Order: sequence, then C-alpha cells, then structure tokens
Amino acid sequence: LKKKIFKKLLPAKRMTQELPATPIRATRKHDAQINNNSANFTLHAKSNKNCSNNNNAANSHNKHAPRLEAGQQRYAENEEPATRRNLLLMFASKNGIDFSWKVLLNNIKIIVFLVLWLLIVICMALKQPTADESRLFTIEPRQARTYLIPQQHVDTRIGVLVVGPFDEDEKATAGTQMDVVTMSVVTEAESKEQLCNDWTLYLKPGDSEHLTSTEKKHVFRLNTPLNQSLRLSMTTTKQVTLKLKLDKYVAKHADGILAGAFILILMYAMIVTEIIERTISSVFCATLAISLLINYDYNVTLRQIMSWVDIETLLLLFSMMILIALLSDSGIFDFCAVYAYQISKGFVWPLLTSLCLSTAVLSAFLDNVTMMLLVAPITIRLCEALMLDPVLMLTFMVIYSNIGAACTPIGDPPNIIITTNQYIRESGVAFGNFLLHCVPCVALVMLQTHLLLRFMFRDEEKLKLKSPLEQGLQRIARQTARLSKATTFMDGALDKEDMRRKSVKALVELQRRLTSAPEYHTILAELKSTYGIKDKSLLIILSICFTLVLLIFLLHSVHGLHQLTLGWASLIGVLLALALVNIPDFEALLHRVEWSTLIFFASLFIVMEVLVKIGLIGLIGAQVQELILLVDKKYRLLLALMLILWVSALASAFLDNIPVTAMMLPIVISLAKDEDLQLPLHPLVWTLAMGACFGGNGTLIAASANVVSAGIANQHGYKFSFTTFFVLGFPVMLSNIVVTSLYLILCHVIFEWHDPPIHIYD
Repeated sequence: LKKKIFKKLLPAKRMTQELPATPIRATRKHDAQINNNSANFTLHAKSNKNCSNNNNAANSHNKHAPRLEAGQQRYAENEEPATRRNLLLMFASKNGIDFSWKVLLNNIKIIVFLVLWLLIVICMALKQPTADESRLFTIEPRQARTYLIPQQHVDTRIGVLVVGPFDEDEKATAGTQMDVVTMSVVTEAESKEQLCNDWTLYLKPGDSEHLTSTEKKHVFRLNTPLNQSLRLSMTTTKQVTLKLKLDKYVAKHADGILAGAFILILMYAMIVTEIIERTISSVFCATLAISLLINYDYNVTLRQIMSWVDIETLLLLFSMMILIALLSDSGIFDFCAVYAYQISKGFVWPLLTSLCLSTAVLSAFLDNVTMMLLVAPITIRLCEALMLDPVLMLTFMVIYSNIGAACTPIGDPPNIIITTNQYIRESGVAFGNFLLHCVPCVALVMLQTHLLLRFMFRDEEKLKLKSPLEQGLQRIARQTARLSKATTFMDGALDKEDMRRKSVKALVELQRRLTSAPEYHTILAELKSTYGIKDKSLLIILSICFTLVLLIFLLHSVHGLHQLTLGWASLIGVLLALALVNIPDFEALLHRVEWSTLIFFASLFIVMEVLVKIGLIGLIGAQVQELILLVDKKYRLLLALMLILWVSALASAFLDNIPVTAMMLPIVISLAKDEDLQLPLHPLVWTLAMGACFGGNGTLIAASANVVSAGIANQHGYKFSFTTFFVLGFPVMLSNIVVTSLYLILCHVIFEWHDPPIHIYD
C-alpha cells in the first residue's frame, strides 16, 4: 500500500497523451481499478452460483419471461439513440469538440463574466467624473431663498440631498416647538407657482454652529408638464446654513435598488453554486458594485473605498491568525484535543457537548471570531483522531459560538455596535442588564439546539466521514498543492520530497486505522504518545502574550478603558510575541495567514456599504417602520418585537449581521423616541441583539466567525462549502428564532418586563 500510494503521489516523469498524474486523479484511477476488480470478482462468484443453481433458474424461467422480454424491448428501443450518441462522440473526438454539459456550462459562465467585465470597464473607464455641484446657503428667518435648478436636472422627479443641523426624526416631538426648514419646487415666473408638496425638515435645538450635521434626501415629484425653468424655494424659522446638492441618483433610486439586488443575488449564486472560488466572486461583485455607483454619478475615490472596509475587524483577524499559528507550533492544540478525548471517555456525544458548551460560554466573554480561531484547530485534531467529519463538527462549533455570543455586549460585533451607541448607553443599557435579559433566552435556545442536533444526528454514523480513505487522499492532495505553491513563493523553503513522504506516512496511518477498530484505552495511549506539548518555552511565552490580549479584551467593556480597540489590542500581543520568540522564517509564518479570508471580508464590506448607499438596506428598515405604524397601539409592541426579530435574523442570514445591525439600530431608536407609539426601548434592544446574533447561523457569510471557520477548514485541506453550512445552519436558525419569539412574547408582552434592573457596572 505504501509503495502504491507513493507512486500515485510522484509526478509524471515524461509527457504522455494522458492528463497529468495529480494525486486526486491517481486516487480516482486507483479506486476505479479496485471497483473493477471487485465487480469482476462478484460477477465470477455469481456465475459459479448460477451454475450450481441451474435447475432452479430453469424452473423460474417461465415466471420471469415477460420481464426479460420487456428488458429486451427496452434495449432495442435504446439501441438507436446509443448508436447516435457513439457516432456523435466519435465525431467530437476526431474534431476536438467536447459536448459534455460541464463544458457547456463553463462556456456560458465565461460569456456571462465577460459581459459583466465589459460593463465594469465601460463604467470605470468611459464614465466621466462629475463635478461637485454642492452649494452652501445661509437662510434667514421668514425670507425665501431660491435656487435655479440646472436644465440637466429638470425632470418629473428631482432628487435633492441636503446636509445641515437637522433632527434625525422626520416629525416634531410632541409638546415641543421646533424650528423647521421648508423646501418646494416653484416656477421661475413671477407667480411662483408651486409644483409639488412641501418638504419639511426639523432643526435640532441649540446653536447650529456646535451641532452635528445630518444628511437628508428627498424626491420632489412634479405634477405639471416641464415646459419652463424651475427654482427650488427654501424658507426657515431660524437662521441656518446648509449644504445642498441636486442628485440624479436620489431621483432614480428605484433603479439603483434593483441593480443592487441583482449584485447581491449574483454574489450568492456564485458562492452557492461554487462556479468560482468565493473570494474571487466577492472581489468581482465588489468591483461591479463600485462601477454601479460610478454609473449613478458617485465620485468614488480610493480613500472612500478604503473607509468602507472595517480595518478593525481585519486587524483583529490578521493578528489572531498569527498568534494561533505560533500557538499551534507549541503543540497546545494537540494536547487539548487529547485531554478532551480523555475526559469524554471516548464517547462522541459527551465530547461534542463539552466542546459546544465550552465554546458557547467562552464566546460570551471573547469575540466569537477569536473563539473560533482557538477552537477550530482543536476540533480538527479530534475529528482526525476519531474519524469524525471535521466540517460537520466545525459547523456545530460555529452555531454554538454565535448563540453564546448573544449573552454579553462584547460577544459579537452586532452587540458591540448596539451598546456603544450614545443614545443606547444614556438610556440605561449596560453590561449588567444586557446579561440579565439575554442569558435566559440564550440558555433556552442552547437547550433547544442541543435537542434538535441530537435528534438530527441520533445515528452517530452520520457524524463520521463517509469515505475516510478517499477524503484523506483528497485532503492531503489539497494540502500538497497548497504547500507546493508555498515552495514557489518562498524559493524552496519547503522540501517537496519530504512533504510527499509525510503524506504517504499519513495515508498509511489512516489505512491502518480504517482496517482496525481499537478500544478507547488503545486510542488514548496512542494519542498521548503521538500528540503533546512540543515546545514548552514557546508555550509559556505565547501564553503570556495571549493572556495580555484577553485581559485587554475584557477591560474593553469597562467605561474609561475602551480607547484600546480589539484590533490594536491583538496587534500589541503579536508584536510582543514577535519580540520574544525567535522566528527563523517569517515568510513561512505569513503564508499560514488566511489571506483569502481577509480579502473576502474586505470585499464583503464594500458590497454591503454600496447596498447601504443605494438604499437597499434602508428600504428594508423603512418598510418595517411603516408596518408597525399600521396596527393598533395595543398590538404595536408585539408586532415591533416580531418584525425586528425576524427581519434582523433573516436579513443577517443573507446579508451580514454587521450592516444589518447598523441599519436596524436607527429604526429601533426612532421607534422608541416616537411619542405616538410609546414603545419601550429595552425590549427592542434585546430583540435586535438576539435576532442579529442568531441570524448569523443562517448562512456561511452571515457572521464573521462562519467565514473564519471555513477558512481554517480549507487551510487544513477540508472543503467547507456554502451548501454544507446552509443545510444544517438555516433550520437551526429558524428554530432558534421561534424559541426567541416565544421568550419575548412571554417576558415583554405578557409580563411586561420592560424596566432595566440594577446595573452590575457602567
């Protein structure tokens, strides 16, 4: 077996007419030979059996005669199409034509991408940048100020973008007298005929020079034919200075929303079907989204694009990947895997339960991205030792990580966005009451998830690898190809021959495990002899660095100690580790960073920011607010809780929970501020937090921890696809939201638990 596998992994020595002998092709050829031999052996055995039972077959001939005649008739009917198919294949082979459906789909894919590529080039290369037509106006009280609308902006719909000290609400607060700015479109004639309804903007109280500016957009829909010059008329009750711009996209935002939805669907289609790698698809869609903005006269600059990327998240991921790579060299992950196997006595479900609960609890106090970077290598080591499916186990870990992260304000990025909002903090939302309101719901959801997974995988065979030897060969082939690329970039820093020997050794070990079923004590003794701490001094140094980083993470939620962000805290730990540890080959260390994951995140941030700018995400929030206002007052809290929960969860599953939270948070604040609705703020906050966190289990790109786990799995040679995660994660997410809905109805609709309890600390 060792010689056969070694021959399969060696490259071809001379060029032949066959395809290159890659490991995966060699494996498939080897499996085909085994299947043929097995089929021949089975056929020979059956023929002997038929000879020995010839009399029985003769007796049953009359019974099966109609079935045999029907089979012969079907064969005769299919003979002509088979002959045509053979002739077609012979013609194609002689002329170098391939009629297979895969080639046809590949050609269609190339044509579609070329068309989209041409659109990108046309929009970016031929579209001239528009000049900034913004104007500053100082409007005096009770004095009308007009602005001549340029002819290129005259249309049945005129879009206006204005920046000034405006209140975020669209209407005045009850019981208060607020200053306003009124705008309308009038004719240039002396009569100043008004052609549309007035647009009223409410000003913030106080000195306008010391107030923050707010951007407002509006579309004036004219109700008369456009046969004359038009002016924009502005009046105010208080002196104000504002910045005004006529924007064509504001007037045609419906077309932009459809185009943005097309880009989002296209990105999902490419990721789900896996026609190209997900990082390439995200980069392609991000570029297409930028060209869409350029087509709608947005002056997009490189500085603006870089500001859309969440550098804090990328810095956190990069730094933690470096620390995890160094920690793996010390052997701590192997040791933890052996210890977890020992305390579970070799039983699969106790082992999974302990790992999942530990992941959920620690994710509440650590960022769940950091938690998955720690847990994923341990999970993969355990799965390799127990012949379990690593992709399935990582999906379990991610689900519990996203659930546990909903407990605290620091567990998940959506919670951080919510609790760092100034209005939310001033309204009494702190670490203590956040914990007290969310922990009971998270506990119920974890119990429901555990019962659901136990029911879905009550047969433990479903947790194991379907064909371990074949998947092991393919995994080692992917790792070999990955490391072979590394040798090209690092000028032979790795020995290819040594790499192949290690691959053969791993496959022989895998075959030995498959041919025998050792007991628990045998496996434990073997694991202890094979895996353990490799470098104690390295482990001590990195433990100090990691403890420092985790301490800063925990202190980040304390008021007055939040200046050092999570990304910078992790980078400080990396710098300390690099200063204390002797690293002979830093390029090899950088190669272990999942750059494709970082690029995927950056592209995803750009796509989501474009969707925000064109109004797709804002449209979802506006529809939620309008639906709540339609029902009776006594049902508004129930409807508000259900809409915020389900919309945030489903939108987070298919968009990303970070931009969805940023979209829904102003809606929650607006609903709480509305005196007519009289909705309490705190239940809306808990609802948004749990909806965004639990919605992260819906799809592979719904949460940052999901993408990180997929990147780690791919780094170890395991294919983590969108469909694999969706089949398990989406049903779990739906069941979690159902349980959360019942919890919210019970606590906040029936028992009206609205008032915040005493804070643990501010």
